[in-house]
Amino acid sequence: MSPNDPSSDPEFSSSATPLHNVSPEEDSPSIENSNFSNTEQATSTAAHVSNVTGETVPVSETPISATPPKPRIWSVVLTMLAATSTFIAISVIMVFIVAAILTATGKNMNMSSPELMMESLMSLPSTVLLFIVPPHLGILAIVILAAYLSPSPFAKRLALNRPTWPWWVTVATVLAAPFCSFLWTLVVNSMFESNAYMEQMSEMFQSSSEGMGFAMTLLCIAALPSFSEEWLFRGYIQSRLVQRWSPWLAILVSSVLFAAFHMEPLHVIAVLPLGLWLGFVSYRCASIIPAMLAHAYNNTLSLISVVYEQADSLDTSTSSLTNQLIIFLGVPSLLIFIAYLVTTHKQKPVVDANTPAA
Repeated sequence: MSPNDPSSDPEFSSSATPLHNVSPEEDSPSIENSNFSNTEQATSTAAHVSNVTGETVPVSETPISATPPKPRIWSVVLTMLAATSTFIAISVIMVFIVAAILTATGKNMNMSSPELMMESLMSLPSTVLLFIVPPHLGILAIVILAAYLSPSPFAKRLALNRPTWPWWVTVATVLAAPFCSFLWTLVVNSMFESNAYMEQMSEMFQSSSEGMGFAMTLLCIAALPSFSEEWLFRGYIQSRLVQRWSPWLAILVSSVLFAAFHMEPLHVIAVLPLGLWLGFVSYRCASIIPAMLAHAYNNTLSLISVVYEQADSLDTSTSSLTNQLIIFLGVPSLLIFIAYLVTTHKQKPVVDANTPAA
């Protein structure tokens, strides 16, 4: 029954008072009135209806679509561009701030080449704090604003839901993440050598840990990126792309963007498999919480290896205690996760295709 049908109104029930009296003659159509075709009657009925006061009012002829609008992609592109621009702008501002601090302390910042500039930056213990915290807070601000403006609930828009699988599967995916990175690093080391950028990053983390303390450095390197990067790439971007594209394409695109965000070519290649792992985990459990934990855990082990074992971020030596821990915990965790996927392969991940368009 149409919502505009007068009979659906309680006032039109059989107990209601008639709007006007109808005589038997009026009830039977005359010959003249019978000349209207069925089409004309249908058009007249569709175009007008009597309301409770007896007035004839037009009814919209525009059909109401039962298909919801497709989730929009432009909001993802706009948010990605805004987050990237904000990150770069704040990073550039931080360079000038650090240069001013070095000048004020009687030191000069050599900007003739990226390598010499990095050496100048490493002389300041708070470099990591200045170069990581403000840009990543800028990313968080953009993502929070975009999610707030979305018609979807904030937590739902960023996939900050409770994972759809048991807690022990989350533990397995977290412990397996560094092992997946370790396996890929073996491949990368067979094709490339660690460059000056990667070595200088390791030295900067060591200097920061000595100057600010390991706990503060850990917050900058492990905790903050696990929020900003996961909220952006897996939460805001991938959760929308998977509603429009195939899951594998959505995971691939968000992972490539995640890797490209690290900018340095070798670093981009090194973190791509981690992005794919985090993307698949987020899709499979319809939540980015396991990915956030895995991201933080992976960065924590990398920082421990760099600071306490004086290794670079691409070290794969089995004599490293950190790498031994990665293998010892990662192998059984990966097997557990694979077993879970095999036993639940018929259960399709939850993807809400009815999310509001923006």
